[in-house]
Amino acid sequence: LVSATLEAEAEQIEGVVARSKGFFSVSQHLVSRDDLNWSLPGGNDAEGERVRLWGQPRTVHCHPEAQCLLGGSLPMFDVARAERVP
Repeated sequence: LVSATLEAEAEQIEGVVARSKGFFSVSQHLVSRDDLNWSLPGGNDAEGERVRLWGQPRTVHCHPEAQCLLGGSLPMFDVARAERVP
């Protein structure tokens, strides 16, 4: 890596981890299993735990025939850092 540019400050979300549409959900966002697993030790077993995540929200727009939430889009959250909340 020669250089990096910060496009936006990290946002923070907090909530209980639940399963949704093959992903995990925290707050109003979907989080990939890979993101939760690498950022939180034992992340794949975090269902039902309260967590705090830092990262960037993004919206994935789906094809009309795909089954997506909220009118053809998925509210994703790309995790940069995570911690369990007591």
